[in-house]
Amino acid sequence: MIGRTALLITAAILVAGAGAVGSVLLFGGRDGEPPLTPYELEVKAAITRHNDVTARWNDFLDGFDQAEPDAIDVFYVRYQEAADLTEVLVLNGQAIISDWSRLEPPSEMSEAHGLVLDAMKATKDGFIWIERYFRSTVLEGFPTDTLVERGKAKLEEAAGLWQQVRAAGG
Repeated sequence: MIGRTALLITAAILVAGAGAVGSVLLFGGRDGEPPLTPYELEVKAAITRHNDVTARWNDFLDGFDQAEPDAIDVFYVRYQEAADLTEVLVLNGQAIISDWSRLEPPSEMSEAHGLVLDAMKATKDGFIWIERYFRSTVLEGFPTDTLVERGKAKLEEAAGLWQQVRAAGG
């Protein structure tokens, strides 16, 4: 079973990532500022969708961490639900990545744009490993900690990339 600490660390990583995303490229269009360009509007939509994915994950973790299964069947149901949700988040993340990849950033935003893409990919990859963890726990009857560790490592990588986005001026 995944440890409470591991889940809370993962949640903290994603909250940090989502916070960085929320500040990335959401500029203009406020009082006294020029309206958003078509590129900025597309970026805002993609960032909002990515934040929704991370918010769903963090909401799930809050509930998952609060409950302790009191029966083995409850344990399996919870892990199956976790695997199913994580799989949906992977698919949603891939759709956002595909949309992001089609955007043509202005030259002054190309570095930040590429870093955001890398951060989104690392987040999705983290979800893939965590989905495998939940799925294998259900199928094999015991957790495989290496899978969750790989997922956490990818989410930590994503958090570091969001910091680079901020430093690049995104």
